Amino acid sequence: MLASSRSFERRLPWLLAPFAAAAGLLEIRAIDFFWHLAAGRWILVNGDVPRVDPFRFTSPQGTEWIDHEWGFQLLLAVIERVGGTGGLVLLRLAIVASVVVLLYRALRRRAAPVPVAVVLTCAAVVGARSRFYLRPELLSLFFFVVLLVLLERAASGRWRDVLALVALVVVWANVHPAVLLAPVLAAA
Repeated sequence: MLASSRSFERRLPWLLAPFAAAAGLLEIRAIDFFWHLAAGRWILVNGDVPRVDPFRFTSPQGTEWIDHEWGFQLLLAVIERVGGTGGLVLLRLAIVASVVVLLYRALRRRAAPVPVAVVLTCAAVVGARSRFYLRPELLSLFFFVVLLVLLERAASGRWRDVLALVALVVVWANVHPAVLLAPVLAAA
């Protein structure tokens, strides 16, 4: 009985994943989604990050611009090129499901009882559902949970975990400005 209980407990996060995926099934309502996708396509075609906004019409041509979310845009364009719009839907579902699984496992590592971990995870999904659009901030939600997991592991002082933290922050810095929370969380 104990072995089957442990087996169920290991599978439970993946049973929560369909719940999270259903919560992530939203129509495209983010007004900047297609802009991000177009910018990613531009990066793929030109092999560089734009220094001026190629789609700008509200300011003079040639006005300097820093594209601080180019990593997300490139990811969108690559996924679209490989998997079409279905690939983009799967990307969103994979990010949301990964957040749920990582969050549940983090709660269990902190000794939260299974029912408490399930309820808190489901509450987090319901509470964050309005943020599940395919935008750079969705990837920031994922990176936020990964950051918490890595901070916990890095506390042991293993170099590999510390390097993983640094790599996460470098990638995150090119995806969304919420990376500014990383040092605050690390200090806390």
